[in-house]
Amino acid sequence: MHNVILVVLFCSIYICAADPPPVEKVSKISQEMAKSGKTFDPADLIALDEAGFRVLLQMMFPGVKPRLAGLEKRITKLLQDLGAESFETRISAEKNLLREGRPLISLVKKAAKHKDPEVRLRAQNVLKSWHDAEQVFLSDSFENALVVYFEKIPKKWKKELAMHTVAALLKRVDITPKKRLLGKCIKAATKIKDAEVQQQFLPLLKHQDAAVPIFVLKHVAMHGNSYVCLIAVEAFKTDRTEVIKAVRLPGPLWDNNAIPVVRAFYVKLFSEDPTFDKLRKDYKYMKIKAFIAARDMCIVPARDYLLKLMAHNDPKIALDAISSLSDTYYYRRPVYPELLKALKAHLDSKEGKFRSSAIKTLSCYKGKGVMTFLLKALEDPDKNVGRSVLEAFQLQASFYKKEKNPIMERLQSERDVSQNELVKERIDTILKKLK
Repeated sequence: MHNVILVVLFCSIYICAADPPPVEKVSKISQEMAKSGKTFDPADLIALDEAGFRVLLQMMFPGVKPRLAGLEKRITKLLQDLGAESFETRISAEKNLLREGRPLISLVKKAAKHKDPEVRLRAQNVLKSWHDAEQVFLSDSFENALVVYFEKIPKKWKKELAMHTVAALLKRVDITPKKRLLGKCIKAATKIKDAEVQQQFLPLLKHQDAAVPIFVLKHVAMHGNSYVCLIAVEAFKTDRTEVIKAVRLPGPLWDNNAIPVVRAFYVKLFSEDPTFDKLRKDYKYMKIKAFIAARDMCIVPARDYLLKLMAHNDPKIALDAISSLSDTYYYRRPVYPELLKALKAHLDSKEGKFRSSAIKTLSCYKGKGVMTFLLKALEDPDKNVGRSVLEAFQLQASFYKKEKNPIMERLQSERDVSQNELVKERIDTILKKLK
């Protein structure tokens, strides 16, 4: 039944075409897609070429293309005929409306509330038929099959996929049950690194409803560290904070086209530019961006933001800030005075978890101050801190070649002069591990 309705439903889209596209074949294949899911073989659909591709898009998102000339006038007449005196006229009007009226569903919905019960009932019948026919596109298995199909379509079709998807989004199809299908279309269209295809989505950044660009940004394809989709890059040039927050970036970022734009945004974000005052109130967002900006782009104000968080009254926030500066990307970097000063307060803390966390962060860096603090930490009676110190010296030793390792020499010297049995025991353990 659904198959018959689908054919009737969409054939009018191409009523003026010299060569009617394969509506019936695509309709049958779509039924198969809903059954097969991930095991769907797209060969027959691919064989229908671009005409079959267009039919499928229209079936999934009917009414998003420009209306046919004179269609509104014709649909209005058919709606009037639903209440005609002649029974044959009413039946004919309902059938033609079912076949031709989907692009103007808004008019049919109005008719479904008409004061004339005959008009109201027949309009409701048409709406129900459309609803039943579209259920095939709402199943998980159809979505999975669609992904398989999109993986096989030629790259030259991706521009039309992008255009059709944008047209659907402009009609706010994203807030209907079709939004999952739209998500698949966005990802498929942005999966190729083609500027012409990706540019189709840029106008959506200015859409009056922020939900539209946010929806797109949440579904664009991720290409790894070396490439960021164009709409994601351009979003940083806007002042729409809710849109910017929806951007997903790889880390670290290696896309040379994106880096200057993203860097300029981070500089503004961690300055006193009032444009992003709203974003600065979001601690979770700021913490993540500070971590990325400090680590990947060496933006000093972002680093200083994290240093300030180390002194936060909330212990969890303070601990998060300490650990954020202990990433592997900091290994072997020279320790800087501001970090030593911020960590010293935690190295002297009464709570072992703060001392332990500070030691782990400190051990990522090189420099005189690092060794001074680590040697002092050997005296700490806390067992967890002791384990952190052991790991810290192992990491420090890995920064040097074995035959010229100053860490082992320094530890041996410290052991020779120390009167503290705990310190001697820990140094012996460390030296044993390092040999």
